[in-house]
Amino acid sequence: MLKEKGMRIGFGGIGKGYAAEMAKVLLQREGVQSGIVNASGDLVTWGYQPDGAPWTIGIAHPDNAGLPFSYMI
Repeated sequence: MLKEKGMRIGFGGIGKGYAAEMAKVLLQREGVQSGIVNASGDLVTWGYQPDGAPWTIGIAHPDNAGLPFSYMI
């Protein structure tokens, strides 16, 4: 149950994530060895960067966009 009258659940975020994952699957089927798909902020990665390093996904620091607030490899 939603706590307030008029609240609703949207599935747009789920749809973007699913679409990004399906784009990745399609690209892999076509032989793409590595890549990154950005579906309006929903990111999917596979393989490695051209220099052989793993992909690093970061969140920009709110006070300095050039520095990461947090990241994961």
